[in-house]
Formats: sequence, structure tokens, C-alpha cells
Amino acid sequence: MTSVQYAIDQNLAPVVSVSYGECELEAPSSDVASFQLWARQANAQGITWFAASGDDGAADCGDSQNPGLAVDLPGSVPEVTSAGGTQFAEGTGTYWSTVNGANGGRHSRTFRRRSGTPARKTAGPAASGGGASVLFSKPSWQTAPGVPSDNARHVPDISMSTSDDHDGYLV
Repeated sequence: MTSVQYAIDQNLAPVVSVSYGECELEAPSSDVASFQLWARQANAQGITWFAASGDDGAADCGDSQNPGLAVDLPGSVPEVTSAGGTQFAEGTGTYWSTVNGANGGRHSRTFRRRSGTPARKTAGPAASGGGASVLFSKPSWQTAPGVPSDNARHVPDISMSTSDDHDGYLV
């Protein structure tokens, strides 16, 4: 995180991306305050900060201290863009039309999605982090149909096909 702070302080690039994070519930309040301060500074300078949403689905802490649901910092900071991973599970059937539709697309059926992790290959199921923050309230831009109506910041903000087993992208 020292590198993130340096990149923001020195205004080195228009985008900062970090794949490291920590469980919200186990982060010192000083880390939470620092991350939000850096993110606000980055936004004011025109820098977009992307952070991984985590590797363990909604159980980001996943330990005896905090075995319940949790999300990852700094991705849960409202001024940071939280990035998650997913995998399309097409099943069987036709999902692409042979001709373009009225809006120019060829998608003919709804895809089901399942979480996947770009960060590591595991012997069992793995999932990109995601869920509701216990530290940050819902930003105004997360109020819309289909978004949970609680007062929590939800992550990830964006997700891309990232499975190393199926249709992933190397970015």
C-alpha cells in the first residue's frame, strides 16, 4: 500500500490497480481512514483506483476471529472501483443468434454467471469477493432497481470473465 500512496502522492498515472486487500472487519481504523483519504485524493487528481474484491466470495475473513460474511478493503471504499471476477456457465443450448438483433447484438439467451477467481488456481471452488460493507454506507450511485435496498456499500462494482478454466481474459 506504500506504493499506492506514492503513486497517488506523485500523481504518476491515471490508473492505479492493486490486487491486495484485507478483511474489513480485521482492518485497523487507521487503514480504513488512510485508504479513503488516498482514494479521495486520487479522484480529485483524476486518478482511478481499482482494487480486487477478494478471493473468498462473501466470506472474505474466513477465519476463527471473523468466520461470517465480510468484504475486502480497499475495494469496499466507495471512492475505489472494486473489481471482481466471474465465469460464464453456458450449460447446453444456443446462446448466440446467427444474425444481429435490432440493437446490433447477437445474444439470444440469458447467461448464468458464477464467481471465479483470477488470482489463484485452487483444487476446490473459489470465488471473487463480494457482498455488503459493514463500514461504508450505500453511495448515491448504488441506488437503482436491482441493487439491494439496504444502506450498505456493495462490491464489486465491475466484474469480468476471469476464469483460468473457461473463457477468461488476460489483461
